[in-house]
Amino acid sequence: LGGYDIKLQHPGVLKPGTVARLPGEGMSKRRDSAENYTSSSAENDINQDYPLERGDLLVEYKILFPDSLDSTTRNFITEFFPS
Repeated sequence: LGGYDIKLQHPGVLKPGTVARLPGEGMSKRRDSAENYTSSSAENDINQDYPLERGDLLVEYKILFPDSLDSTTRNFITEFFPS
């Protein structure tokens, strides 16, 4: 959404449903202060003293496993992940 890529890294085994939190990479949110509130919405939109912050981005890993493997794929995987 921000026009740039984020490289995800996860140490160790990644399990389906794992959630990673990326601080400061989420949606924008506004910090407000009651004493600095004005009735002008245009002035509130451009409040230099209380700029937009970014929340955290949550990434959930959804991993799909095949129902079966052909012999070529099975041999390839076995070569790199021996039991």
